[in-house]
Amino acid sequence: MDELLQKVRQLNRRVQILDGYDDDISRECLKLLESIKEIKCLIAERKKILQNNQTVPEDQMRLINRLRVLQARMAYMNVNFPRGIIRFENDNSPARQTSEEVSSVKIETSDENVPVSQTNYSSPQPTAEISALTVPTPKPRGDLQISVSYVSNLEFQNVPPYMKGRLKVTDVNLFIDYYNNTLTKKYELLKKSKNTIKVKNELDKFINWKSQITSDTTGLYFCTADDFFTESGIKFGKKEFSLITVLRHMKRIREIRNKKLIYYVACF
Repeated sequence: MDELLQKVRQLNRRVQILDGYDDDISRECLKLLESIKEIKCLIAERKKILQNNQTVPEDQMRLINRLRVLQARMAYMNVNFPRGIIRFENDNSPARQTSEEVSSVKIETSDENVPVSQTNYSSPQPTAEISALTVPTPKPRGDLQISVSYVSNLEFQNVPPYMKGRLKVTDVNLFIDYYNNTLTKKYELLKKSKNTIKVKNELDKFINWKSQITSDTTGLYFCTADDFFTESGIKFGKKEFSLITVLRHMKRIREIRNKKLIYYVACF
């Protein structure tokens, strides 16, 4: 009997909810709707803030590099600048007193009584290696049909030092430029019909490139080291292979090996 009464109460409660009879439940539903609207507005504001802050990491990296330059210069000046020439407030260190004594003796024994402030002195330039400031990332070229995106300063900073060695971000982006040029020339020729090609050199390249298209490379844009040399005049050496390693790490290209040939496939 108790179970039946409990079920009747539950059914009665559900009927009241469906009919909107209970004022408390209606008010709670309205409050929930208002809360949902407020949450949607907050999410939209956060999205705008995230979009506006996309360029902040590169600006911060540029400021960090400038601070490192200033820090290196200050460290050099603190160690190498003659302390007897410039007076420092509240400086009673032995090095300070010794430098003052030596400078005063030199002035007294000199033939010409020349004030210290008039002596010609040029501080040596710091020899410590200072990292160069970041350079702007090139804008995408509009004259190329096929192009891999350039590398930003922030991406290049995250490459492990052992991998990039002495390479600079300008070297990487210049190599990407040659790579895009090679791909564009190659696939412009492949779009032509074989019967329309009259130059023997172009016909030989057309036949060679067509033979490279297999089930593994269909629909992909790729080139080889020989293509770099014939289309862009770039002969692969130690530096070029290092650039390939960096671009593979940054997911700009990937490799497909076919016997002795290596296809450098573009990643978009």
